[in-house]
Amino acid sequence: MNKLAGLIKQMNKDELQLLNRDLIAGNIDKILRKRLNELNNENFDEKQCPVCGGNVNEESFKIEFGKLYLRRKAYFDAVDCMQYFIETKIKKQHIDIGY
Repeated sequence: MNKLAGLIKQMNKDELQLLNRDLIAGNIDKILRKRLNELNNENFDEKQCPVCGGNVNEESFKIEFGKLYLRRKAYFDAVDCMQYFIETKIKKQHIDIGY
């Protein structure tokens, strides 16, 4: 909060009035939520299980796979979906590539 207070102290009257309008309109809340989602990179509102299409939430199952420079994440709503994905997609991909 000290950093934010310092920024506010440096603003002139016009900037403060614009900031206040954004606060009242709810724009600051939207900006904060968007930035937090970017940092977390876990926007579960838009994620679905790739196997069954079910909704994925914060308590979902996640695997990361692929080479370090091409890392991918997959989220699943249940263990059986994750197991099916691993057995069909990842194992098949490794066999096709020759690993």
